[in-house]
Amino acid sequence: MKVIKGILITIGAIVVLFFVVALFLPSSYTIERTIVINKPPQVVFGQVADFNNWLAWNPWTTMEPTAKNTIAGEPGKVGSSWEWDGQEIGNGELTIAAITPPQSIHSKMKFIRPWESTATDDWTFEATEGGTKVNWTSAGELPYALARYMGLMMDSMLGVQMEQGLNDLKSICEALPEMEMQDDETSGTN
Repeated sequence: MKVIKGILITIGAIVVLFFVVALFLPSSYTIERTIVINKPPQVVFGQVADFNNWLAWNPWTTMEPTAKNTIAGEPGKVGSSWEWDGQEIGNGELTIAAITPPQSIHSKMKFIRPWESTATDDWTFEATEGGTKVNWTSAGELPYALARYMGLMMDSMLGVQMEQGLNDLKSICEALPEMEMQDDETSGTN
């Protein structure tokens, strides 16, 4: 009987410790990744602002190509959205909430499955010598208690996926043909 009582006390202490430690873990996450793409901001911005293009480079559709993807609204405009539904990637929706061509895109993300939560997805595009510095930031809340433990691994898990997506975006953008920019002087019109 003493052995069973000792086991129950140990299990109870572990459960209490689990919840107490969760109180001190971060209640939110922010993951940020940056890459330089050798194309002008307008080109890179155009690839990110249109969710139709995401199907070719974002890490989640490449992870589960058979997932159902629904794109709605006018591409590159506030209110346009991308909804996904898959066995591996779950179910959710990303909607453009604010956009400043070709500098930034702010989107709201809603996860439905495997668990409900919300997040933000922010992009900035800065002209640099020879290209564009692209910054991708994902941020969200971590509900008490289990999600806070998962938050300890968010940067290593989600960060790697974001890096893959940025590298794929870079490959696609840099493979696009050069667009000739003409102004009135170079085109011969006045």
